[in-house]
Amino acid sequence: MDSWYLGWRMTFNLMQDRHALAAEQFDSLRTLSNDIEPQFLSVGLISLSRQGRDEEVAVLFDGLSEDVKRQICRSNSLRKAPFCAEYTVSAPADSLLSKALVQMYLNDQAVRGNVMQDVMEEYEVRPDSGLIARGMLDVDLVNRERLANIIKEYGFPTVKLVGQEAMRGAFMVIQHADRDPDWQRDQLPLVEAAVAAGDLERKDYAYLYDRIQVNSNLPQRYGSQFAKVDPVNGVAELAETEDPENLNVRRKAMGMMPIEMYRKLILSIP
Repeated sequence: MDSWYLGWRMTFNLMQDRHALAAEQFDSLRTLSNDIEPQFLSVGLISLSRQGRDEEVAVLFDGLSEDVKRQICRSNSLRKAPFCAEYTVSAPADSLLSKALVQMYLNDQAVRGNVMQDVMEEYEVRPDSGLIARGMLDVDLVNRERLANIIKEYGFPTVKLVGQEAMRGAFMVIQHADRDPDWQRDQLPLVEAAVAAGDLERKDYAYLYDRIQVNSNLPQRYGSQFAKVDPVNGVAELAETEDPENLNVRRKAMGMMPIEMYRKLILSIP
């Protein structure tokens, strides 16, 4: 648990552009554990790189197992690094379907105030401004209908078929399909299978499971959903959660940050 907390403190500092502190914490993490999780190795290597320690990054990467190298090179911040050239995922098998899902992802995020310029440039796709102008409910409804048709025609997407960003888009559409809770619930086993195949992350399953539970007025399991968020008064109140004493144990198992840090992150979002 000590390594987990330190790994997430490092991650949180990198997210806040405190690169030097994150690099120091990675150095401490390396002395604390010989078995660092890939997600923390990715953050640590990025922190070192941003401190100009590129030779050290290359040496550390070279000493990792082939499987860990592949996992690390899926990170958006590292996949274009020279040492990741032979480990990056190949171009999606269906580029048109990939772009369609990426546009749905861009629409989903843009209507929520997150303009993903880097994704737009990489895929040469832009959000649908006309749809976004109609508001969040319309975007979520249209996205859900489009994704439902895609799943009927192609089956549940895979990274090999559509690529990593498109898979993120597919997940976000499901996560925000609250107006069709039955359909949303039906996707949970498909998301679970995608996690098992390495096409989605463990935390994706946790977020969707909690969303479905809360939408059904049942206790969540992983503490991803809030009943009340009041940044002015520093209040971030979780929706009803089962066995809260062991919440961080479950969050650790799903690759999620400690609940204390998650509260701070939620309160920091404008």
